[in-house]
Amino acid sequence: MREYAAAVGPEDLAAQFADPPRRFGPVGFWFLNDGCDPDELDRQLEEFAAAGFGGISPCARIGLDPAVGYLTDRWFAVLDRVMAQCRRLGLQVILYDEASYPSGSANGAVVAANPYHAARGLVLGAQVVTQDGVITGSGGTAPATVTSPPTGRAGFWRPTTGRSLVDRLVAVVAGRLDDQGRVLVDTLQLLPTGEHDLVRLDPADLPGKWRLLAVFDVPSGGTIRGAYAHNDDGSALAPAAANLLDPEAVASFIHLTHDAYATHLGSWFGDPIVGMFTDEPHLLGRSHRADARPWTPELLTDLTERPDRPMSTEDVLIMLPSLFVPYDDDRGFGAHFTATVADRLSRVYYGAQRRWCDDHGIALTGHPSAPDEMSPLDSFSWPGQDAVWRWVLPGETALHGPESAGARTAASAALTRGVRTVLTELFGAYGWGLTMDEVKWLLDWHLVRGTTTFLFHALFSSVRGHRAFESEPDLALHNAWWPHLPAVLRYVNRASMVTSSLQPVVDVGVVVTGDRAPTVEVADLYRHQVTFSYLTPDDLATAVVDEAGSPTAAAAAAVRVAGQRCRAILGAREAAALPGWADLAAAGATMITFADGAPQLPAAVLAELRRDDVEVVSGPAADLRVARWVTPAGPGVEPSPDAAEWVLVVNEGEAELLLHPRHPVEVWDCFTGRRWHPDATVRLPRRASLLLAPAGGTDLPPEPTVGPLPGGPLALTGWSARTADGGSWPAPALGDWTEVDELATWHGTIVLHCSVHLTAAPATAVVLDLGRVGELARVEVNGRVVAELLWAPHRAIVPAGLLQRGDNVIEVAVTNSSANHYEGALRPSGLLGPVTLG
Repeated sequence: MREYAAAVGPEDLAAQFADPPRRFGPVGFWFLNDGCDPDELDRQLEEFAAAGFGGISPCARIGLDPAVGYLTDRWFAVLDRVMAQCRRLGLQVILYDEASYPSGSANGAVVAANPYHAARGLVLGAQVVTQDGVITGSGGTAPATVTSPPTGRAGFWRPTTGRSLVDRLVAVVAGRLDDQGRVLVDTLQLLPTGEHDLVRLDPADLPGKWRLLAVFDVPSGGTIRGAYAHNDDGSALAPAAANLLDPEAVASFIHLTHDAYATHLGSWFGDPIVGMFTDEPHLLGRSHRADARPWTPELLTDLTERPDRPMSTEDVLIMLPSLFVPYDDDRGFGAHFTATVADRLSRVYYGAQRRWCDDHGIALTGHPSAPDEMSPLDSFSWPGQDAVWRWVLPGETALHGPESAGARTAASAALTRGVRTVLTELFGAYGWGLTMDEVKWLLDWHLVRGTTTFLFHALFSSVRGHRAFESEPDLALHNAWWPHLPAVLRYVNRASMVTSSLQPVVDVGVVVTGDRAPTVEVADLYRHQVTFSYLTPDDLATAVVDEAGSPTAAAAAAVRVAGQRCRAILGAREAAALPGWADLAAAGATMITFADGAPQLPAAVLAELRRDDVEVVSGPAADLRVARWVTPAGPGVEPSPDAAEWVLVVNEGEAELLLHPRHPVEVWDCFTGRRWHPDATVRLPRRASLLLAPAGGTDLPPEPTVGPLPGGPLALTGWSARTADGGSWPAPALGDWTEVDELATWHGTIVLHCSVHLTAAPATAVVLDLGRVGELARVEVNGRVVAELLWAPHRAIVPAGLLQRGDNVIEVAVTNSSANHYEGALRPSGLLGPVTLG
């Protein structure tokens, strides 16, 4: 299977760094959310290509004109023209497999074709009865229908969910309660059911207080978000979610979507169409019945036949209610159920998609429903995750919570399977208040955790009406920052080119014992610059001790696992019981278990694991994040254990860091495209990321010397302003323009000019400090662009030789936040200053 972008040879990385190939540029998640006027779509594609996008993923989205329709002839005609334009422009295309999301229902067409293909779930009906048959409490789905026979005589219970003709009774279980209201496992009985689901109750068989538990298989009632305004969440017309655990329902979905794409667009497969994106499939659907658990009838067989835990059918049925009510001992059934469902989803849904994509020569990509979920990632050609709804931001969420695992789980799945492409969907529903400061932090956060390919959520084809508020923001044409976005796209392009062309190096393997990756336990690895990869139990079972050592020769007994050499293996206590763990320990590998409930690793362990290749000599060391790579030695050839490493350093905090590399390096700045030989230390300001490349003896300049302005710093005044299109500006040049009533909700760019007379030209570079800026600035000095200042501190380095004796012209293009226009946010806007030179 091809990667998203073909790697660049090691000898070409430096040559192409300043101007990398388009193929590494981000993919734009393109919302086709209106009338799909062909000329307008052509114009937008031209703009996307010119700005630096490497590809697009066109998606039918809420607001699509029903006259266009989804999966209609007109829909495919629109996409056919889009494919032609993308091939002409050199844009790759990743198709999207649903109308909106979550994937798997073909905008409701699967259930419309066969109502029995609707998503299903388990629900519970429960009654508490005493020995004489008197009801003492009720709850759950089933109403109180226990008959109350005369004391001492048998009676009947007809558990029911109501009038539904499609709900199915799976099992009725009885169990005695303890004083804490828990069901005692050793007392559980599977009660036989008769005609009309009647359950005979004999007081002699139920001494004391008992709970009757009826488990039903029912339609989940879940939906997906549709393509049209009239079938969004909460609408009676919202499309029904399909049963993704049912092979027939999944086959129907693939026939209705994938086969239709192949029929209408098959000639474009391979160029420009390179992949299919599946989006967070949900087993129950959105807005499903409360407290339901995923189900399909065949799961009963799956639960009995798992090789790691075979169970009888009776034992499975007796344990099903433990998914809803407390047992005094659930005997690990909850984990067993979760793992079985995950396996079936991977086999039935993801597996079918992957086979179809392989058969048609394109990649399967996308992301599962949960960011810390591991098993579905095995099925992706290009493993992926997403970061949406402000679930990851600077601060606590950077290291804690399920979302903090997202990028690393995808990168781990790719690494252990020999795949380079790791795709992340990000920025979705971050809101119009999303800042470039946050954008840069999020991009760095993902790059240092292994993402190579970015899907920018989203590019809105239309913001007409309320379309501007459907999973906003638009990152492109309808956002005031559009003129500055190419600088960000070039940054991603350079970084992706380098990271996609090198081989990752990890220090530690972290074993995932369930289907959820640990997060709290690995936070200290990030804080101490220890790189790691998540490993599945299957990965661990294949691991062997490699006496040759790790890539850094830091350990005599490194562990070779899934194409990696790890200096240590970490895991929860239960990991020590997995196949392979004891053998590795006996062979001398460093095997470490997390202490139960301990949020931190022992200091001695961290001291053993951390490297000394980059030393923080100033600033909070815990804010430094690193990723490491080596140059590939060739196809199928492992790099030498002492191969020189490339190190990405990211400042995830707010204070500047001063770093001392312990080995000779070159500094590559992916944002500016500059490369230089550093002095003894490397500055890493807030929101900065730099690549420390092995010193290659190339003829690179040193880092520019920044000195004082002759005569001392100058406060720059006398500014004039105009709009970006040359119009007059109805506000003072300096200051917050939202204080002018008519500009309170205006968004866009103004251009400010200032003339500076110098009595002598500076011999070194000097600093132009803009002070406060609301929010973005591009700086030109004497007609040359010297900086894109998209986050604080808004300081530009003016190169030596650019400022001259006499008059100099400084031009600053300032763009404010579109949150003012769309949300009335009144964010400070303009060049607020003070502005100083030198």
